Order: sequence, then structure tokens, then C-alpha cells
Amino acid sequence: MVQGHRLHENARQKMHFLRESVTESLVVPTPLSTTWSVACNPRMLASAVPMLGRFQGPASLREGVQISEIHTILGWPQKYSGSITAFDEGSVWAMTSSPATVGPASLPHDVEYSFHQVRSGTRVTIRCDYTRWGVLRLPLGRQVVRWFMSRTLRKLLLTISRNAQICSSSYVHA
Repeated sequence: MVQGHRLHENARQKMHFLRESVTESLVVPTPLSTTWSVACNPRMLASAVPMLGRFQGPASLREGVQISEIHTILGWPQKYSGSITAFDEGSVWAMTSSPATVGPASLPHDVEYSFHQVRSGTRVTIRCDYTRWGVLRLPLGRQVVRWFMSRTLRKLLLTISRNAQICSSSYVHA
């Protein structure tokens, strides 16, 4: 039993060592409250994530809430499950998601969205920590995944900005 525990600990430490990270940030020209209301709804953001086929979770987030996703990576759909790991209204929300099934190109990931009021609006920063499994560990995998994750985070930020500006202008014209 003790040896099995050591093997599990060694695998966990090795996985942590293999973690990679991408961070992107954008100033959204809307107040924090508007930006937050748009960005704390993963269902509204799901369309900006090319590999995300489905996101399931409650409409309102809180720490500990369970989520499930279907990601299609390199043509293989794979179910992921996870939870909301942090939720501080108006400041930060975060989630973790890992493969629920074995697949050839898995990408367990933790994502954190943070928000800071600045003079010209709201600075939104998205950080994604991930581990490449399967064929994503091949030599070109690191560059391809980093490029794709960075591109996805930029798309998320632009979606947040666009939706926040639409909400803000709708509110002003109402």
C-alpha cells in the first residue's frame, strides 16, 4: 500500500513538473461590473473555444460547482469533468478540467480569469495551466499547443470585450 502511494505521489510530482502555462490580458473598455457579468458565464464564452464542443454547468457559478465539457482535439472528442475552484465576485473565477476518459490527445487544464478596474475600463487576464498527454507530448506538441492555447485565450478576451461593449451600449440606449 505504501509503495502504491509513493508511485501516485511520484506521478503527481512529475505531472506538476510537466505543467505549462499561457497567459493573455486585455483592457476591456467597459466598467468592471459589466465586464464581470459577461465573463463569469462560461456558457456565453464557450463559442470562442474552438475545441470545445459542449460545456455543461450551472448558469451561476460558485466554488465547488461541478462542470463537464466535451473537447475535440486532433479530431478525437473526449469528455472532461471538473469544477469551479475559485469564485470571488468581481475579482476572479477559476476552474479545473481533466479527461474523464482516456484519449490519444488529452489536455488537463486549470483556467483562471482575473479582473482589475483600470482608468480605461477593466483589465481581464486569463491564465491557463495545462499538461500535454498522449500525442501532444511529441516534439512539436509544445509549440503547437502553446500557439493554440494563446490563440484561444485571445479569442476569449475578444469575445468578452465584444459582449461587454454590446451589453454596455444596450444599457445606455435602453
